[in-house]
Amino acid sequence: MKFTTGTIVAFAALMSTTSAHLTMSNPAQWQVPESASGGNQFPLKESGADYPCPGVPPAAPVATYTPGQPATLQIVGSATHGGGSGQMSITYDPKPNANSKFGVMTSWQGNHPVAAVGNGTPDPTAKLPPLTFTVPKGLPAGPAVVAWTWFNKVGNREMYMRCASVMIGGSEKSTAAFDALPTILRANSGNGCLVPEGITAIKFKHPGPEVFGTGVTPIDCDKSMPGTKKKRDIRFSTAHKHRRQVEA
Repeated sequence: MKFTTGTIVAFAALMSTTSAHLTMSNPAQWQVPESASGGNQFPLKESGADYPCPGVPPAAPVATYTPGQPATLQIVGSATHGGGSGQMSITYDPKPNANSKFGVMTSWQGNHPVAAVGNGTPDPTAKLPPLTFTVPKGLPAGPAVVAWTWFNKVGNREMYMRCASVMIGGSEKSTAAFDALPTILRANSGNGCLVPEGITAIKFKHPGPEVFGTGVTPIDCDKSMPGTKKKRDIRFSTAHKHRRQVEA
C-alpha cells in the first residue's frame, strides 16, 4: 500500500488526538508504566483491573495542601472529548485499593475540565486553563493521596483517574472532616455501573462540599455513599454555667 503525504499527515493528526488523552501535571500524577496500563494518558480498564490509582507513587509528596485553602488543578493534553464531569477526592491510604475511601472535595458537573465542542488543540502538551479546588477545613494532617476522576462527554464512555501523593498540613488529628466527605462516583471500571451515552453533564449523587455547575443527569447506578458525621451532645457545665459540645 502506498501512502501519500496527505495520508501520512492525516494519520499523524489522528494519532495525536487518539493518544493524547488528558494527564494531571499539578499535582504531579503517579507515573504509569507503558506496559502496565498503556501509559499515563489512558482511561481505567473496563475490567477495573487497574482501579484505583494506576501508576507508581513517588518517593515523596509532590505538594503540600493547607485545609480550608484553595489548591490548583492543572490538566494537560488535547483529547478533551467535549468536556464532561469530574471530581477531586482524597484518601489517606498510601497504596489505595478497591475498598479505599476516596472522599469528594470538589465536583464539576459539566463543562469540565473545559467547555469544548470536540478535542480542541492538537498539541498533546497544551495546558488547559488551570482550575481551583478547595481543600476542606479540618482534614487530618499527614500524607495523603488525591485523585482527579473524569467522565468524558464525547466518545466512548470511560473513567479517567489520575492520582498524586500530597501532604496535608496543620496539626489536626481528628478524622471527622474526612469521614464527613462522600465517596466518589465509580463507573466504567468493572463495578457494574456504566455511564449512559449522550449525557452532557452528570449530576453527582453526592457532589461533596464544593460544587461547580448544576449537572443535568443523575446516574442510576451511582453507588457513592454520603459522608458520616459524628453526633454531638450539648452538655451544660454546672460549675461554669456554659455549654460545651462533646463528640459522641
